[in-house]
Amino acid sequence: MVMRQKNLLFYALFLFVFTSTLSGTAMAENKYHVFTVSPYVGGRLVEGNQALDDSINAGLAVGYNFSEIWSVEGVLAYSPSEYVGRDVHLLDAHVDVLYHFRPFGRLVPYLAGGAGALFIKPEGQSSDDDLQLNFGGGVKYFITENLALRGDIRPTLDINVGDSAHQSDTYWNLVCSAGVVFQLGTPQETREYLDTDGDGVLDAVDECLETPPGVAVTRRGCSRDADRDGVPDYRDLCPETAEGVTVTAAGCPAPTRGDRDADGVEDALDHCPETPFGTPVNAVGCPLDR
Repeated sequence: MVMRQKNLLFYALFLFVFTSTLSGTAMAENKYHVFTVSPYVGGRLVEGNQALDDSINAGLAVGYNFSEIWSVEGVLAYSPSEYVGRDVHLLDAHVDVLYHFRPFGRLVPYLAGGAGALFIKPEGQSSDDDLQLNFGGGVKYFITENLALRGDIRPTLDINVGDSAHQSDTYWNLVCSAGVVFQLGTPQETREYLDTDGDGVLDAVDECLETPPGVAVTRRGCSRDADRDGVPDYRDLCPETAEGVTVTAAGCPAPTRGDRDADGVEDALDHCPETPFGTPVNAVGCPLDR
């Protein structure tokens, strides 16, 4: 028991040191729609009544990030163990789902769980195949934009499905590992977290995706229109037009006669009939600075 506690302490210390030694300042995060490759090494601590000794564990995980939060990985790992002086080879193959809590920073914790098979091959004997379930978590620490350190701890439940000679049908083990994560490919933007026009409303719910910078918007991302005349406030030269009044493109009441420059002054009274659109004008249709 003392030896097992020392082994567990060693693996935990190794995991902590590995994930804490390097730091960086690069803008990094768990990216969207990229592939990941993650080689790792660690240890496998086995239940006391299982016919195996504790051993090192090395493997490779290849995954895909469906979003910044969700990803899936296929894992293949090998552990050279032994029992009563006889070599035992362990091959572990499983598929996992990962949920990342803080995907937009350098430090990204996650939960993980999955299922697969554990192939146990004692030297000189036939192979014993177990169903294996795993769950646990870990952390990724990005040291560059596409490279992260990774630490992971997973309790595993090994279920023997065909060998009645075993002392128990199920075994609880613990796998601790540390490695690196490479993100490969060009990430695709996701509307889930994108704000194209920078108005503070995410594209996923923004009904007006091209609002000019600095314009006040509603919860739906559209420019405010206080007098409800169909002309947004930032373009409305008459922001208090009575409801139901027909207005020009500048938001002012439409003249009953012609108004070629749409400045709200009838052509018959307009001293400046070619005023540029949107220019504030006086009572005779000329720019206010004249």
